[in-house]
Amino acid sequence: MVLGSSIKVSICVAQYNRADRISESIGSLLAQDFSDFEVIVVNDGSPDNKVREELEKLKCEKLTIIHQDNTGFVGAMRKAIDNARGDYIAIHGAGDISLPNRIRTQSEFLDKNQDYSLVSCHYTDVEIDNKGEGKRKLFALTTGDVPESDLTYKPTPIGHGEVMYRKSAYSNVGGYRHFFKFAQDKDLWLRLIKTGKFFVIPENLYERGLFKNDGIATNHEKLYLQKVLMAFAVQCYEMREAGGKDLLDVYGIQAGLLRKPSRKVSDFCFLTSLRLYMNDNLEDANTFIKRSLMENKNLKNLLLNIIIKLSTVHAIKTPLIYTLKKIRQLK
Repeated sequence: MVLGSSIKVSICVAQYNRADRISESIGSLLAQDFSDFEVIVVNDGSPDNKVREELEKLKCEKLTIIHQDNTGFVGAMRKAIDNARGDYIAIHGAGDISLPNRIRTQSEFLDKNQDYSLVSCHYTDVEIDNKGEGKRKLFALTTGDVPESDLTYKPTPIGHGEVMYRKSAYSNVGGYRHFFKFAQDKDLWLRLIKTGKFFVIPENLYERGLFKNDGIATNHEKLYLQKVLMAFAVQCYEMREAGGKDLLDVYGIQAGLLRKPSRKVSDFCFLTSLRLYMNDNLEDANTFIKRSLMENKNLKNLLLNIIIKLSTVHAIKTPLIYTLKKIRQLK
């Protein structure tokens, strides 16, 4: 590969720790049944020195490794894309697996369909902990065209690590925004959809790891922040649709002070509080029910708030938890 020459696909990875997954994960990219690609891995200040060691073991012509101080996921991903030479950007999550035909299948779709800016696919969620891989579940929420409305108020029909999009479209909308520590993909999709259509290939081409030790999917606080930022991304989208200016463009980092309460965030906090309460974690349950009430007061969260307060008396707590569990079993 001649340095500076144009290529078809740049596969971008923001790597933070997960050293034990690097050989298999990055190896799955280097083993693609497609030749016109490069892999750019940004080691985002991983404190584990094994990350550097494992990446250096894989060094080859197709792999570019960038070591930097920690900037967070968005900073690392922007760095990778800034160094990308491909017409298309393929995202690959740290520790995930891209099946052998993923890059070829997605790039061929974009080649043949110039009015599409992004292509996704079905993928498998794999639970991963210290003991290795656990439960596996296929994620196939939708197939074919993705309506713009599905990116706002419905369950998100695409993930992040499995997507490929046109670099030109990404650049036109300004890329990932630093404000979004989480939900940076949702914010980007709501801007990118204005440049072209989205499509989900009805084929399982990717395996996404759900990491119990450091992943978002198993951390209540990270999930909460993700839900809040998803709601804010939709709020910014609604303002643009109404002919107004994006809050971030006008107010910068202070834009978050203007976030509206969200019923979706309230419902998430209620369900999280209920689960924590059922597991006898009163302190965290109390924190999340307060957050639920701040977003949207309704009968169910007001009732749970009362139950949690009454449960500070041990003689009352035990029968309350028992009753809630029985009700849950009946549903």
